[in-house]
Amino acid sequence: MAKEVTKKMASFAIFLFLIIAILMTVGSIVCKQASNSFYQKGIENLDNFRYAKACSYFYKAGEFKNSEFYYKHALAYSKSESAAISAKVSHTAVLRKNGTVVCVGYQEKGCFCLDASEFKDIIAVSTGAVHTVGLRCDGSVVATKFQENSPLDKGQCEVENWEQIVQISANSFYTLGLTVDGTVKFTGEGENLEQVRDWEDIVAISAGGNFALGLKSDGTVVSTKPDNQLEN
Repeated sequence: MAKEVTKKMASFAIFLFLIIAILMTVGSIVCKQASNSFYQKGIENLDNFRYAKACSYFYKAGEFKNSEFYYKHALAYSKSESAAISAKVSHTAVLRKNGTVVCVGYQEKGCFCLDASEFKDIIAVSTGAVHTVGLRCDGSVVATKFQENSPLDKGQCEVENWEQIVQISANSFYTLGLTVDGTVKFTGEGENLEQVRDWEDIVAISAGGNFALGLKSDGTVVSTKPDNQLEN
């Protein structure tokens, strides 16, 4: 009698385990399909520069594919869908709602402004002293190109291999790029500026004339300027 009860309990346990496994599998499939649907809607809205809606869908998609990366992109621009503008002494760059950029100002051989054909799907623009940088919606970066052997070329436009960038900031003869993992990329020329490559846990960046600032997730600020830059 006891053996029969034990066998029945074992059979019931196996049956229950199979039911749970099936439910978990079905649940996983359903969740994956839902995440994929949210992800696709997020991409569609991002492509149409509807950042607030894109942000919402990528948030719902959770960790599906690279939703987290695109969510950070959309979040950065969800508060406003208007055009953006960036200006320096030499020139001004304007980002249109459709992701293209126009540039006016001093254009010696076209160096300071840009080849508009390369500035497409742009979601952020930043100008340095003599260069213009654009952040694309896929996390890549484009910058103006200088004539070969130009004395104005300090390497500030060497961004073609940058990936997963969520924010850019340019100034003088250098460019900064904030990555999705909270680290910072640097290219160009400037005393002490290369130390930004050692920064971690950064959520925002700003390029000054001869120094750079980084905002950390805990609300503290780091700087490349060692003396008195952050006294207050």
